[in-house]
Amino acid sequence: MIYSSFKTLADKLNEYLKRIYNTPEDMVVVAAVGQDTAVESADNQNRIVLSLLNIERETSMGINPVYRNISDKKVSLNNSPWHLNLYFVVAAMFNDKQYLQSLRVLSSVIEFFQSKSIYTVTHSGKPSRIKITVESVNVNYQELTNLWSVMGGRYYPSIVGKIRMLTVDSNELAGVRHINENIQPELLKNE
Repeated sequence: MIYSSFKTLADKLNEYLKRIYNTPEDMVVVAAVGQDTAVESADNQNRIVLSLLNIERETSMGINPVYRNISDKKVSLNNSPWHLNLYFVVAAMFNDKQYLQSLRVLSSVIEFFQSKSIYTVTHSGKPSRIKITVESVNVNYQELTNLWSVMGGRYYPSIVGKIRMLTVDSNELAGVRHINENIQPELLKNE
């Protein structure tokens, strides 16, 4: 799901930028941003780089196990799904001579994300049921300094974003229990 989410965002952003700048070449790559990575290679210069920063588990949706009726006497026990927030950076990795162009392209990236915040994730080239929401994240100067220090020290014009509530649910059975007085009746309802 993480792969598919980033691939979908990169593909949609590529389509948008190719149309805006009338170029056949891809302008967006998904890669790690940092020192000693392929990002600064000739292939990735003068491109927009989309990179995962952090994965955070959202606990406001609950983390209790889910009980489902199997029969009058038994319930299945499933682990609750994980709801994840993915933090990412979109950096304009242009060479020094192209700094103004990097600001222009980054402005187009911001317009893209502002104009559309919900995306249907595609998997194996087909749209799936998964929808993701993307929003910008405010990063203060100290956080920005720390972020770029961790990623290698060289700053590139960038924006930080968040993919909200990506749900991971394997639907694997964690166990079967006999119904007794220890299970609260409201947990036995079908979901």
